Amino acid sequence: CPFLVDSIMGEIAQQGLSVRAMFHPIVEIGRRVSMIQVILDPIGRDREAALPAGVTETLDDVHAAVADFPDMLQLMGRTLAELQTSGRAEKEEVAFLGWLEAEHFVFLGARLYEYPRLPGGDYAPEEPLYKATDGWGVLRDPDRTVLRRASEPALLTGKVKDRLESDPALTVAKSNVRSRVHRRGYMDYVGVKRYGEDGRPIGEVRFVGLFTAEAYDQPGDQVGQE
Repeated sequence: CPFLVDSIMGEIAQQGLSVRAMFHPIVEIGRRVSMIQVILDPIGRDREAALPAGVTETLDDVHAAVADFPDMLQLMGRTLAELQTSGRAEKEEVAFLGWLEAEHFVFLGARLYEYPRLPGGDYAPEEPLYKATDGWGVLRDPDRTVLRRASEPALLTGKVKDRLESDPALTVAKSNVRSRVHRRGYMDYVGVKRYGEDGRPIGEVRFVGLFTAEAYDQPGDQVGQE
């Protein structure tokens, strides 16, 4: 995994520990195995438990993100196709999502949400719904939120309902989830609305991940032009 060493070293740095040396050999034990050995300064008994726990959580995130990456990439493709079919997206929004799909975004997590509706078709005064099976990557865990509570669509009432229909199809923001994979920092969030046959939003797909280094180097007026 190309992210493994960076992710482990990121966890060690996050805990404020000093690294004396790091070795990453390929060894033969009946098969070729990639090993990682990190030598640290003494850390004290009071911090001994936190390090393996943090590394384990990091490895879990790396495994989930890498294992589900193909599914998340396919989900972006389907989401983009559905958005184009809906006729509700601006040309720039479609171009931007296509640009993300073309390896300018490291997909680390995704989740499907549905907006609950009443029998008459209006939005129910409830929170957006999602199933535990509708999460990928680091969002496999249904208890992990994506945005800060103040930014999350909460009860679909009043102005919130109005904004569902008036706001753009695409939202780009910072999530409240710190990345343990590749590089540390709050992950980037991309929300894409899903539309029903009546043209009204029925839910959304939320992606979290990291823009690639090349994406940061690309001039803004060239984004989506490839």
